[in-house]
Amino acid sequence: IVGSTGQINGEITCLTAEIEGTIEGKINVQELLSLKASCTLKGEVKTKQLMIEPGAIFSGNCIMTNKSELKSK
Repeated sequence: IVGSTGQINGEITCLTAEIEGTIEGKINVQELLSLKASCTLKGEVKTKQLMIEPGAIFSGNCIMTNKSELKSK
């Protein structure tokens, strides 16, 4: 979980993620990535499932794949 005032510049790898703050970089999520309305995400996303609320800002690339493919990369 990245709260509304949270900021990350780098790479994240996790099982699930809920983003309200700002992320710039790569994010690899094995299951569900949830971008809340206050979120700003710039970068590359790899995930199995993606949920984007109205108001969220996403700029970059997204690859949706199954869990086994994420683990092998």
